[in-house]
Amino acid sequence: PAGRRLLWGAAYPLGEPATESRLGLNTAFRAASVVLLVVVAFGLLYRFPLGNLDPAILFSSYWLLCAGLVVIFLARDPWMTGVGLLIYQTGFELLFTPVEQDLTVAGALAALHILVALALAYLITSKVAGARMGEEG
Repeated sequence: PAGRRLLWGAAYPLGEPATESRLGLNTAFRAASVVLLVVVAFGLLYRFPLGNLDPAILFSSYWLLCAGLVVIFLARDPWMTGVGLLIYQTGFELLFTPVEQDLTVAGALAALHILVALALAYLITSKVAGARMGEEG
């Protein structure tokens, strides 16, 4: 069928999902990661207060920066790496935008978002195409 050719009906073309036996460990690891990220974000907030920025913005940007790095470091496929890069970039943008409010900077950051998304789409497409070639050959 056409759905099978487009990998719609294929079973997990980008990797196998977590099994039920690993689900408890996976959930505990994620909960511990969230707690650690909150502690690190609060530590950065009080250790490195940046000028006259609102503490809520600082905490949010530190949280996104740390979460993006964790996702990048733990990613096994291009999709999660790209998501981690976009999370990290959003944290940087949230931190940098109140400091420099020029329209050129906003345009450059938006263009960088688009470039990262296009690179992510290319990497995912090449991985799925490689998996498809492995099935055929």
